[in-house]
This record gives sequence, C-alpha cells and structure tokens, in this order.
Amino acid sequence: MQKNRTAQFLFFVIFFLSTLLRVTLAIVNREANDNHLEVVGIIMQEKRLPGIDDCLECFHPKLFHYILALIFETLGIEVNDVTSQTILAQLLNAGLGTILILIIWNFLQSLSIENESLRLIAFSLIAFNPNLIGINAQVTNDTLAILFATLAVYSTCLFLKQGRGIQFLAGILSISLGIATKTNIFVTAFAILFALFVKAFAKQQRVMFYSAALFLPIVLTLSFLNPLTQYRTNYQNFGSAVGMNKPKQPFPAFFEKSYVVRPGIVSIQDGIFTFKFINLIEYPRLTNNAEGYPAHRTSLWTQIYAHANSVHFDNWPISWSTKGNENFPLTRAIYLLAVLPFAMILLGAVVSLVEFLQILFGNFASSLGRVDYGLFDALFWSHVAFIILYALQFRDFSMMKAIFVYPAVLAFAVLFIKSGSAIQRNLRENKWFLATLSFVVIVLVILYSMDIYTLSKHLYLLL
Repeated sequence: MQKNRTAQFLFFVIFFLSTLLRVTLAIVNREANDNHLEVVGIIMQEKRLPGIDDCLECFHPKLFHYILALIFETLGIEVNDVTSQTILAQLLNAGLGTILILIIWNFLQSLSIENESLRLIAFSLIAFNPNLIGINAQVTNDTLAILFATLAVYSTCLFLKQGRGIQFLAGILSISLGIATKTNIFVTAFAILFALFVKAFAKQQRVMFYSAALFLPIVLTLSFLNPLTQYRTNYQNFGSAVGMNKPKQPFPAFFEKSYVVRPGIVSIQDGIFTFKFINLIEYPRLTNNAEGYPAHRTSLWTQIYAHANSVHFDNWPISWSTKGNENFPLTRAIYLLAVLPFAMILLGAVVSLVEFLQILFGNFASSLGRVDYGLFDALFWSHVAFIILYALQFRDFSMMKAIFVYPAVLAFAVLFIKSGSAIQRNLRENKWFLATLSFVVIVLVILYSMDIYTLSKHLYLLL
C-alpha cells in the first residue's frame, strides 16, 4: 500500500513538472520547425483545402490545420493575428502532449512489471524527453499524429488481450485520424496489422481472422474517402496519393560517397552503419549549412540520438538557435548520461524480438499473448525500417529526425522495461544496477528539465 502511494506521488510530481515545462515553452515560443500556420491561413482566407503546390507544408493531410482553422474562426482570431494563433495553437499542442503522457502512464499501469521502479523510470524518461516537449510547444502536426498513433496502439493492445469489438473500432478510428494528420502514421497501421494476423493464425478464431482481414481495407477506405487527407485528389492530379515538399535523391552507394545540396546520407555505410558519438561530444549541435558541417550530421543514428535527447541540438528554428559554445556543457552531459537508457532500449529490442521469434517458430501459440503477439516488436522495427528508407530516399539531413519515430513511443517504453527486467533477472547482485539506473535517470531528467528551462528563458528574453 505504501509503495502504491509513493508511486502515485512520484507520478504526480513527474506529471506536474513535465506539464509545467510544456506550457511554459508553449507560452514563450513564437516559431516552429515548419510553417504550418500558412496552411491554416489559406483554409481561413480562401475557404478551401490547399493543394500540394500552394505552399511548402501544404503536402500534409489537413486534419490538424482544419481543426486550428475552426478554432481560430470560432474564437474570432483574425488571419493576420499570427501571435495569437501561434500561442493558442501551441497551448493546444501542449494540452495534447499532456494527454499523451497521461495515456502512456495509463498504459504502463496496465503492464505486469516485476519492479515498480522500472515503470516510473520509463515514464519519467518519456514525460521529460526534450524532443517531445519541444514539439509539444510548436505549431506542427506531430503532436496530434503521435497522440492518435499511441491511442491506436493502446486500443489494439487491449483488443489483443480482451477481444472487445469497441477496442478494435477505437484502434481503427484512432489510426485513421492519425493518417489524416500525418501520412507516416501508416507505418503504425502496418505494425498493428502484423500483430492482428499473428493472433489470427495463432488462435484460429473466426473473429480474429475477420478483424485482421478487415483492418487494412477499412483504414485505407476511411483514409482515401476522407477529404482532409486529399489522397484521392492528389492521385487524380499528380498520379500519387502522397506528396512531398522535397524531391527524392539518387540512391546512395554503399561505400562511395556522393553529396546532395544539404547532406545527410552520403553513403549507406557512413549513414546507416556508424554512430559518431565522439564527434557529437566534440560538437554537440547541428548546423544547417550546405558545407562545413560536423561529421555526425551524415550518421542517421547519431542524428536520431542527438535529436531525441536535446532540444538545443537542432539549432532551429532561428529563435531557438544559440551562438558560440552556449549550452555545450549541458548538452554534452545529457548525451553521456543518455547512453544507458538508449542502450537499454536497443537491448530490449533484441531480447524481445528473440523471445517473440522463439515462441512464434517454436509452435508455442498459447504463449504469444505473453509477447503481445509481436505488436511492440513490429512497432519498433517497422519505424526503424521507415526512418532508414526515408533517410536513404531523400538524403537531406532534415529528414533524419527522432520525432518521425515517436509514434512508436509505447514500444520504446515496453522494450526499456523488458531490458531492465532481463538485466535484473540475470544479475546475481542486481541491486547496484537498479540503484545506478535510478541515479542516472534522476540526473538525466534534471538535465532534460534544464535543457527546456534554458530554452524557455532564452525565448522569453527575445519577446
């Protein structure tokens, strides 16, 4: 009973402080990575959904932009009142980010975990993640997309365990709304589809076969018929349902390096099979130049790691950028400490995949429920495959962002906890491990908070 009260108290502390950081940053910020308000402005002024050629961000599905347009018009906010639009939209995203972490906590509560500390540690790492807080305080469609993807995965997880039709429908509705917000949520949909078919073949139940067989056709139908996605219009006008604001580049060679205008990937070996940690510590910030950039900018995994762990790494938008060596000591300390939880997620991904494959190919169908029918394995590895393919196709460094894989956030939490549990079971003296992990994460969360605080202070002084 005492443990439960302590856990509840710590949850409220984590929830309150992380929410405070989100709201504070949302109030003082005035810029976003991309100009999504331009899309909203066209909807408000011209009373139509803009097409791919109308503006730089007009290639996105329009659910997020349409919602903002309705809110602004309802509240009487003028098209030219950019400041009011920005603050209101950012507060909306901060609220959605808060709902997201509540959903994640509720999900974590449903897991059977040997050690309560691992649950709180996993939750704190997500709640205070600087990249997530940063995107929750910007006017972009990422927060809403991540929220719908997370709801879809959670609903599917419940459906796989309990088999209730309302859970299946909730999963379909959530994933369809996610796709109407951002196209990359299709990756989440395919991970869900995989788990549904695994259970269908494992249990040999007619209801599960129908559910698995109908899931994708229903999602595709809802997506293509929804005018806010514009998939049907895009296909009619351009021959492709999905558009982009950047052209695809020639596929890179394995070893030989070739360069695009703003290099990200220059070769497969350099981009996919490196982790340039030393160079990241030497220069822990991104530069946006076509030339004279740090070596870590061409390494996908270094970029993902750095983006995920510091809001200062991007050095963008312009108002977020810092000069000289400002914040370098803080950012370096974050990168050093974040190695442990990052390594644990990777270890958990391997351990979980091996366990799933052993059960799947060992004819232990009755045990597949123990690994959620591969849902979180599919979620993790499908997003890894997506970000690799995305980076190789477009090759611009701006396509190598951690936020693109955040729809798989529940998988990161599950794999981190699996890794921690596996380490504890296999260590004779495991008390030191949990004590060390707790200490590292407490310090890391403090540094994460300082990362957001220093940015908020910097932006406040610019007002």
